[in-house]
Amino acid sequence: MWGRIRATQQAAEQDASAVAADLHAAQLSLVARTAQSYFDLIEANLQVDVAEQSMKDRRTITDLVRGRFTRGLTGGLDLRLVLTEPRD
Repeated sequence: MWGRIRATQQAAEQDASAVAADLHAAQLSLVARTAQSYFDLIEANLQVDVAEQSMKDRRTITDLVRGRFTRGLTGGLDLRLVLTEPRD
C-alpha cells in the first residue's frame, strides 16, 4: 500500500516537473518570437526609409534632367529615359 502511494506521489511530482518545463519552454518560445517580430519590424521600417529615399533621389534626377532639357543642354532621349525608368 505505501509503495503504491509513494509511486503515485512520485508520478505526480514528475508530471508537475514536466508541466513546469513545458511552461518554461513556452515562455522562451514567446520571448524568441517577440524578439524576432521586433527585429522584423525594424527591418521593415528601414526598407521603407530606403524606398522613400530612392523615390526622392529619382525625383531629383528627373528634375535635373528636365531642367537640362529645358535649357537645351541635353536631348529628348535623356529625358524620355529618365521618365520611363521603372519605379521600384
